[in-house]
Amino acid sequence: MNQWAITVGINQYHRFQPLSYAQRDAQALRTFLVDEAGFAVDRCLLLTDSSPTVFGKSTYPTLENLQSWIDTLGQRYLQRDDVLWFFFSGYGICHEGQDYVVPIDAQPDSIATTAIPLRSIYQRLRTIPTKTVLVLLDMNRSEGTLSNE
Repeated sequence: MNQWAITVGINQYHRFQPLSYAQRDAQALRTFLVDEAGFAVDRCLLLTDSSPTVFGKSTYPTLENLQSWIDTLGQRYLQRDDVLWFFFSGYGICHEGQDYVVPIDAQPDSIATTAIPLRSIYQRLRTIPTKTVLVLLDMNRSEGTLSNE
């Protein structure tokens, strides 16, 4: 059994007000998982405003990269007895009655097409062959992020 983690922390959004601690929280969780919980460093993926490429692939937390990394780990690396932790720290928005995780490149006037429905993340995670997935969400749901929501 291997322990895997995807930790996402976004501070410097392109079109949303910056956050102060999301990136630091993702980095701190990754450090804890590696240093204290014994996760292998190459099995703890960090996606932040400034994280380096991994396996020659960008870790910049765009819509495309977030979805691609979940799919890549699930299809290529995770096995049945493995455990996956998914942590997201950044904006979360309820739009038209649906909750969304907001990637770094999301557009406030196009949430339905530029953010990721939380339901879609859960569906992607369910397709991973591992039987255990832990999801931790630290979402800023600022009332001023979008009007009328």
